[in-house]
Amino acid sequence: MRGGEVFYFSRNFYLKEGRITLNETQTKFDPVLTVRAETRERDENGNSVTITLAAQNQPLSQFNPTFTASPAKSEKEIMEMLGQILTGDSNSMGSFALTAGDFVTQTLILRKVEKGLRDLLNFDIFSIRTSLLQNAITQSMSSSQSKNTTFGNYFDNTTVYIGKYFGNSVYVDSLLRWTYDENDVLFNDSENGGLVFQPEFGLELMAPFANIRWQFAPEMGQLQQSWVPATSVTLSWRFSF
Repeated sequence: MRGGEVFYFSRNFYLKEGRITLNETQTKFDPVLTVRAETRERDENGNSVTITLAAQNQPLSQFNPTFTASPAKSEKEIMEMLGQILTGDSNSMGSFALTAGDFVTQTLILRKVEKGLRDLLNFDIFSIRTSLLQNAITQSMSSSQSKNTTFGNYFDNTTVYIGKYFGNSVYVDSLLRWTYDENDVLFNDSENGGLVFQPEFGLELMAPFANIRWQFAPEMGQLQQSWVPATSVTLSWRFSF
């Protein structure tokens, strides 16, 4: 799989690499999955954390991925960041309401918006992930609302993923993230509400002997210094026997 997402724990994990092995019949459909996908969350201190979902040769019916984080976090901390209250990490009805509302918004509203925009713009993949409702409820329930609250608080952790095939050989995708940075408001007198734009752009070319993928993930505001560290080129190939 060149790109896409894994929807798990009410989160969109964006695919970095993956493979589906099919050996199905008319009476059985249980493909074997190998995936590595990522999403970004914030810890209790407001720091950005990359959470990786991984599974190796697992049947779909027994899908049970492992989670790691960078910077490193314990399993309990990762589950708390994902809002996974079903594992017993939280017994708060408020947390349950937030998770339930987030799930309803994502599945009943945004899925229809995604489908309409994907058809209108002729994208092969188009997905939106936002915690707008969840963030709004959190702000209204907070007993210590900051005077620095801006529209950026509500659009924190919003992600748009776009993928488009050009023929059979070229695949272009982009992962667009917006996160809220309180320091940007406090110290820089930001006019963007504290929202920080974190884009990633990729281009994959199917060559005769290997797949070539170019990826560019710049830090906005430091473009002149980030061309080299923000750029990566990956070669991948597979042999069948």
